[in-house]
Amino acid sequence: MKFAVIFLLLWSYFYNSKSFILLFEKLYNCDNVRNRIIFNLNYNYSTATFNGNGYMDILDRINPEDNYKITTDIYKKIDNEWIKNNYISRPKASLCIEILADFLVFPVVHKVTRISDHCPIIQGRYVIQMSKIHTKHHPVVPFGCWKFIIEVEKSETKHYEKVCGVVNSINSMKSNNTIKCD
Repeated sequence: MKFAVIFLLLWSYFYNSKSFILLFEKLYNCDNVRNRIIFNLNYNYSTATFNGNGYMDILDRINPEDNYKITTDIYKKIDNEWIKNNYISRPKASLCIEILADFLVFPVVHKVTRISDHCPIIQGRYVIQMSKIHTKHHPVVPFGCWKFIIEVEKSETKHYEKVCGVVNSINSMKSNNTIKCD
């Protein structure tokens, strides 16, 4: 699995082509938790303008010794059905270690929110600064519609919260003809 991720990263870095876009069509809390203690997400996206705005609140400081665990499941939309991609999905691991080791999800989270790229993560509101990421290299995920589900668990309490998102990976030259993912 690590070889596949490293290959995708190297391929995306050295692939010489036109620019590409990742469009964040949806970002939302996708659990039934009423008393949030880890994070809260608020995001709105317009398909008319391809722009989104919002914020993510980190509700408590996250320290390495707090033993938060994270699981990331990633799905690709194929024939109107979300199919899990086991090569890119990540099993349960320490949140702080995963932030340092992950090359797919957290670099994007850092770029979009300017949240710290290592622990501790300071409590506060992080504005979602962009709904589109432009790159000269092909994005790590192939073209198409992708959904991610990130589950963060505080191990001692077994309390967990989830954030979900839908991302459209497109060629920017065709961005006027994009299909809506969800």
